[in-house]
Amino acid sequence: MAGRASEAPRIGAEYCEPDSQWECPRCAGHSAMEKEERKKSRENSPRKARSRRTQEKPEENVKLDLPYDIKILTWDQGHKSNREQTYCYCGGPGEWYNRMLQCQRCKQWFHEACVECLHYPLLYGDRFYVFVCALCNEGTEFLHRLDVKWVDIVHLSIFNLTLQDSKTYFEYEDTITSWINDNWEILQAPLGLQNMRVSERKHEVLRVLDGNRPRFKCGREIKKKASIWGLRTRVPPPVPAITLPSVGPITEDSIKHIILRNKKPRNADSPPIPRRYKLTEDKQDELDEALNRFSPAKKRALSPNTVDQDPDEDDDSPRSSNGRRKRKRELDILMEDKK
Repeated sequence: MAGRASEAPRIGAEYCEPDSQWECPRCAGHSAMEKEERKKSRENSPRKARSRRTQEKPEENVKLDLPYDIKILTWDQGHKSNREQTYCYCGGPGEWYNRMLQCQRCKQWFHEACVECLHYPLLYGDRFYVFVCALCNEGTEFLHRLDVKWVDIVHLSIFNLTLQDSKTYFEYEDTITSWINDNWEILQAPLGLQNMRVSERKHEVLRVLDGNRPRFKCGREIKKKASIWGLRTRVPPPVPAITLPSVGPITEDSIKHIILRNKKPRNADSPPIPRRYKLTEDKQDELDEALNRFSPAKKRALSPNTVDQDPDEDDDSPRSSNGRRKRKRELDILMEDKK
């Protein structure tokens, strides 16, 4: 008994209270080891590993080093595909019209799944974006949506339908307009187009189809229904060319000025005005100059003083003004003949 009493551990007075907790040194050490092991197992669990990767993703996502040399790729004439089938940050294959974005600087194509700046899903052949990859924009991707017109929306809808359904012609109301209504938010149309009611879109679609025959083909041309339409050439709609500066980051503030500089002036395609045309106030001087070149007989015949006029008729009467307009027309004809 004495030996057993000597081996019993000593318990302090503070642990003799009813609510106190006490463990022997052997059990306490074992419990501490179990707690440490459980802590390590929790930290190495798959859920913790995923959370750590999620937290580290923003720092690792800026991919400044490609797994290939972009300078040795062999591109086609339109810079849409390369012989090596190497694209994007990942270096995998792809098709330029199959939900990919092209960087406006390096001209490389990037997969929708590898790009982080998208807010809406990409449509097939939708290139109405200004995109700059992280490599060309100092580590930060940039994306800006360009304005789309009704003709581009209809073109995009038929192009997506041809890829999805493997057909050529579609009903403009039941299929084309329905597809546009279902994807209206993804199309990101400007505010000017969004003011149109849903019930009126089918009429606008038909107007666009009928007014742009170089792009669209009616079923009547192949002796089918006039309500079905398709693309003359199975290509996505053309996009405006935007030229970016070769250096410096692209931001939302800078892209507005860049797009304005790239826009064509409205009167650039207007024909030049012939030099012989003059302003309206100079018309009388032109008439006097023409009269000086005519013979005395023509001067007397065309002179307003030689025309019989009623004394009681004032200059502002309709008859008098009609006579002056008639004489001016005759003078214009004579001037053109003389030139």
